[in-house]
Amino acid sequence: MKRILLFAGILAGLWGCDRWDSDRTTDRLRADAWGDRDGGRETAARDSSVLWISGVEFPTGYDWQRDTAYGTVDARLVLLRGGKRVLEIPAGDRFQVSTDPDMHRIAGGRLFTDYSTEDETVIACDGKEVFRYPGREMIAGFLLRGTDIWTLGLDRVTGRGISLRRNGTEVFSDPQGQLPGGHDNTAYEGGLLHEADGALWFFYYQATRTDAGQVRTWYRVRDGVPEPLTLPQGITVLHDIRQVGSQTVLAAEMKALDMPLVAWQGSRSQAFRLDGATGSRNYQIVPTGGEDFCLKGEMLLGQSAVPAVWNKNGEQLSVSWNMKALDFYMEDGHVAYVGAGSDGIPVCYGTDGNDTVLAERNHFISPRCGLLHDGVFYLALTPCDRKKPPFLLRNGQVETIRINGYVTGLAITD
Repeated sequence: MKRILLFAGILAGLWGCDRWDSDRTTDRLRADAWGDRDGGRETAARDSSVLWISGVEFPTGYDWQRDTAYGTVDARLVLLRGGKRVLEIPAGDRFQVSTDPDMHRIAGGRLFTDYSTEDETVIACDGKEVFRYPGREMIAGFLLRGTDIWTLGLDRVTGRGISLRRNGTEVFSDPQGQLPGGHDNTAYEGGLLHEADGALWFFYYQATRTDAGQVRTWYRVRDGVPEPLTLPQGITVLHDIRQVGSQTVLAAEMKALDMPLVAWQGSRSQAFRLDGATGSRNYQIVPTGGEDFCLKGEMLLGQSAVPAVWNKNGEQLSVSWNMKALDFYMEDGHVAYVGAGSDGIPVCYGTDGNDTVLAERNHFISPRCGLLHDGVFYLALTPCDRKKPPFLLRNGQVETIRINGYVTGLAITD
């Protein structure tokens, strides 16, 4: 949990309720929700547009803000389907299940977890181990393709050394490979692994020290096959790199040409003249269908940062107020956001320019706690008030999430 505090700031307190009923076993919950399934591989029966919520729950009375018993406390991961609890998974070192938000995810109506032992990485589905493999890896990419589980891992110890695996079997690896940032980009369900043009893609680099400094050699990997990638000359900062449709797209800075933000799509470039801005940061590529994309990030104005969204033609879609944007969410021309004050606490949210101020102080645990689907923005927050439970905002309506802890993610299956 100490990692959670760093990840999300100081979290809210407990909402008391007496859980762990003896008749509410994990197996019974799984059976009620799914029926009989074969090792987590069948497609779950599901209704149209079902909302899934994941969270971490603790026993009543435990101070999980301090989390002095991290890894040993009787914590559980929970999964809700349409507001009803359908799964509980015991968490902790003895179960090889972590409570960290970045080590579990909802995919296909299932709750997948990853865990690193002293010398292995373990992948489980709904609390049951699916596979394990040698090496302690951080999962930077995770995708379901049919009945296959694809993972992109980075060595936890050195930060150098990557592997692409299908169902735990190595498809590609590079012991000198390093990964760019962006695994938390909510536009990509699979993190740094993403699908485009009928293939599976990711990008990585090798770093070499020279007298002139560090030189990065970039590679593009398609379906496990790498190829060297030549970047345009003059790039000083590479914000993001993705495959959008049939073209590779880059978001970068070229200060030598007085271009604080430039996007390339194949050989085509588009400069973004940020009037009055001294630079840009945290820009990420968001695919919007076909060969189209947007950029989301922040413009630097002196000592402050202003959120901004641009389309690929350099047209500014949204410039918000003088505050931090915790994240943007885009879908079919809709733009949603979560805004925060200087302390990182959410103060407002909105969709397509319709803003709503949050009356109370809440915590935004992870970018996965926001979701834009069919023009509706879903936002899960954890109150700072110790006496109140987490809640979901949907179309302006507040729905209580009955978890004695905090929410870590949202997902929708159609």
